[in-house]
Amino acid sequence: MEKLVNFLQKKQNITSLTLSNCYIDAQCGEVLNEALENINLPNITECKLTSSIIGAEGSIAITKLLKNGNFPNLVKLDLISNDIDVESGIILMSALRDGSFSNIKEFNLLYDNVCNEGIAALRESWNNNMLPNLIKFSFPFSITNDNKDMEMSNEYLFG
Repeated sequence: MEKLVNFLQKKQNITSLTLSNCYIDAQCGEVLNEALENINLPNITECKLTSSIIGAEGSIAITKLLKNGNFPNLVKLDLISNDIDVESGIILMSALRDGSFSNIKEFNLLYDNVCNEGIAALRESWNNNMLPNLIKFSFPFSITNDNKDMEMSNEYLFG
């Protein structure tokens, strides 16, 4: 992760960032979190995180990376085929609630295991207009539910 951060600090003209097949555990999340506090990448418009295993600390680091102005012009966010645990799903989706991702125009949340609490946070962000610029949202119709009371997450989200 430190090499990635050093690379990003040197290459300010990058417009797209893809992290694939990463294992972002507590230690890696802490390193990423600390290292990214002073990075500003104004040219990045697209961020893609695919086929990665993301623990709670990793979710916190990714959320801070996206939230704190590091990518002020980010308009496309892809979270695709990641192994996101329940706590991490809540952290990521709850970050939408405060309007930090208000520039996002395209959000692809595909084949990720997102818990019902994460879906509730996403719905709340829409209901409170925290994604005012969103024009494209991709979402699977089959979600792994962690709560039997909600029969279908997509029904709850769009209900």
